[in-house]
Amino acid sequence: MELIRRLAEDDKEGLMANKVLELLWTIAHDQHLPNEIIDQALTAHLKILDYSCLQEKEKTKLLWLDKFMDEVKHDRGYVIISLKQLREICMQFHEGVFAQNIPRMPGPQNRTGVIDILEKKYELTRVVTENLCEYMANTRKCKENEPKMSLSPEEYYSDGRFNHNQQIHERLNFLK
Repeated sequence: MELIRRLAEDDKEGLMANKVLELLWTIAHDQHLPNEIIDQALTAHLKILDYSCLQEKEKTKLLWLDKFMDEVKHDRGYVIISLKQLREICMQFHEGVFAQNIPRMPGPQNRTGVIDILEKKYELTRVVTENLCEYMANTRKCKENEPKMSLSPEEYYSDGRFNHNQQIHERLNFLK
């Protein structure tokens, strides 16, 4: 993973970075890989977006945010990793407002601007809240259909990767 990430970061034209970002996102979706590999792929993904020589870095970040929102909105089983990536990419934007003497570039200049875009374009808060409600409804149905199932929240993995407590915590932490 480290080698793949460094190839993208060292690419001065930024041509390889987009291909590597796609590769890492594909790796993160592989059901057969352990969580450690998935975490490494996601970390490398974030580092490339933050440190690479991507042309139009901010635009690329916004495109990835769109992709993550689509994952959350349509819940294809990767909501938690999408929310984590959304949060981490938003954190890459500056928190405050730029100084007055810096020329203003088009697009969001800070974290608040990015969150505003996501809220206006996708109704971010509503989508994540509805996703949490849907997850809870599905969990209740599963429990009703399997009344003898006596798994604790730490033992119940609805997606095979994150337990029940992590599912709830990540969604609520994102909303916070």
